[in-house]
Amino acid sequence: MSASSLTMERMASARPKDGGPLSGQPEEDVYVPMPRDRKYYRNTVTGARAFAILKYDQTYLRMDRGGDGAAQTGYHDRRFTNKEQKVWKREADFRPMQDYQRGMVCYAADLALKRVLGQSSDDEGEWNVIKPELRRAYIEEGPKRNPYRAAVWKAVNEAIRKVDDEQSRRAKS
Repeated sequence: MSASSLTMERMASARPKDGGPLSGQPEEDVYVPMPRDRKYYRNTVTGARAFAILKYDQTYLRMDRGGDGAAQTGYHDRRFTNKEQKVWKREADFRPMQDYQRGMVCYAADLALKRVLGQSSDDEGEWNVIKPELRRAYIEEGPKRNPYRAAVWKAVNEAIRKVDDEQSRRAKS
């Protein structure tokens, strides 16, 4: 899907008639759609989520920080250029959670369970510092030795897949 569906004219027509900013944005030449009107995009490489805004009469992507109270300031907007269109896809066009993200959530649940069971050590790394081959194995197979940890890994994966399927159905309708 191209940026033509997010033309400046369509977004400009949605701008309030009084010309005032939305969502409490102090910038005069920036139109930020209300959450219900936003067009969300997902980065196919990192999994980051962003939404389109109109800034200085050009389309930009603003990172979505999901309800972070401090996120109203310090945005790093990106111009939505032809190069960006190759990396950012409309969220309705693919699954919201990638394997890497699913593995990260499963690992966090597994690490919490290990701490409760008294099986974790302080030198155990966070998800982003684990070797890539170990991450890949964890994503594909989960923990092998402990049946409780394997059950949590399986339950988290199933829950994520259900959420993904539901969001995919909504996006198609």
